[in-house]
Amino acid sequence: MRTGTSAGSDPSAAAGAGAAAAAPGPSTVRLDVPSRWLSLPGGVHIATPDTIDQMTTYVLEEQGDWFEDEIGFVRELLGGGETVLDVGANHGVYALSMARAVGATGRVVAVEPASATAIRLRASAEANGFRHLEVLECAISDHEGEAVLHTGSSSELSSLAGAPGDAGGSERVRVTTIDRCVRDLGCASVSFVKLDVEGEEIRAIDGATGLLERDEPLVMVEYKHGPVVNRGLFERLLALGYATYRLVPGLGLLVPHPIGTDTDGYLLNVFAARPDRAAALERRGLLARRFADEGELPDAPSWSTVVAEIPAVARLGDHAGFGQAGGPAARHRTALERYGLSQRRDLDPSVRARALQSALEVAIAPDGAPDEVARLLTRARLAAAFGARAVALEILQKAVVLVVERGEVTLREPFLPACPRFDSLDPGDRLELWTVACVLEQRERVRAYSTYFSGRRPDVRTSLEILATLGFPCAEMDRRLALVSSDRSAPRRASS
Repeated sequence: MRTGTSAGSDPSAAAGAGAAAAAPGPSTVRLDVPSRWLSLPGGVHIATPDTIDQMTTYVLEEQGDWFEDEIGFVRELLGGGETVLDVGANHGVYALSMARAVGATGRVVAVEPASATAIRLRASAEANGFRHLEVLECAISDHEGEAVLHTGSSSELSSLAGAPGDAGGSERVRVTTIDRCVRDLGCASVSFVKLDVEGEEIRAIDGATGLLERDEPLVMVEYKHGPVVNRGLFERLLALGYATYRLVPGLGLLVPHPIGTDTDGYLLNVFAARPDRAAALERRGLLARRFADEGELPDAPSWSTVVAEIPAVARLGDHAGFGQAGGPAARHRTALERYGLSQRRDLDPSVRARALQSALEVAIAPDGAPDEVARLLTRARLAAAFGARAVALEILQKAVVLVVERGEVTLREPFLPACPRFDSLDPGDRLELWTVACVLEQRERVRAYSTYFSGRRPDVRTSLEILATLGFPCAEMDRRLALVSSDRSAPRRASS
């Protein structure tokens, strides 16, 4: 993960006197603020604060990527030559990923008001050779002028809406609007805007109506500011003809999400699109403008083909008659088959979304039967795939009681592993330990975005310590244990 630290290093010394110009990389960049070079997927270098007390550094050290599912979707969404905006870029986990996706023929404008953070972001652009990534050091609102930026205890929380006594420092920054930025830079055909400005989103939208009406970009915004849903923000977008969507993580596509729809508390980001943009994304298989809830679903693949490549299921032996007698086993079989249907990328996105929703509904419907380990694993997988994270956590907690506390580890039916990493992990003759590891690892992934938020809880450390002894090593879980065991590793605010 780490590629080095830098605080004012001299690139000429690294290259050697009189040497040819070095290829882009951290060693070629001078940084005047304490920084730690880390990596994002695709070999992208990113400069972060040189302390795990800062959220970006901690999370990237822990996971090797940002913790939001949406970042993977954005990488899939963008293509060469597009022009995109990252408003509230912070250290650039999105901006740098976007720059790699759009390539040298594209354009990324990253807006970041905090001076030290902007310095690191410019250095990251240089280290990656991303000349098409421009960093604007200013704050975004609905007017032009100046304001005080409260930098907070972590750079992700910097805001114009600070209060006396807030942790962290402050600095005066320039304030402008998105429309003015786009006009001054000559940005044309903006296809995507990521907006994360810590409470200033409504005013940012009010200062972007020209762009939103002209180019109709897809917009990604925070669902909540703190614990409060950004209803005013979404009302502004709806008034401009935008509809709202959320990501279904297990399918990598967006589905309708009317504001006010119940969520499980884990939803962080919502997307907004006008009809033409939504239709274009639907043609690419990235968005469903509706759920296909009318009529029958297409024929689903056999359950046996859905689990055929899972070594742990093969260890169970022949289940040719699985579910034929009806009852809970038949419902479990139907859930597996509808999950398989949802994974067919050749189908209309609305059909795929409805198939996954139906699989989850069938799997979790009350049936009065005792909990079976195989069914709990499958239910947890389906819930997480659909984005019902709190439901997945509730199921995983039941599974922990069953397999860890009670020792009831017998698998009697075909199933989906709760944790996708275990799909290809052969248990050998240790199927019971494999099951415990699968349940505990997925619970750690689901119950908090990162141990940055949960690491001081004794049960988190205990769970990670148990995982380390089970014989199914995971580098990320090892890093989590190392971080929570460090004196410096501590949550900075409560997780959902």
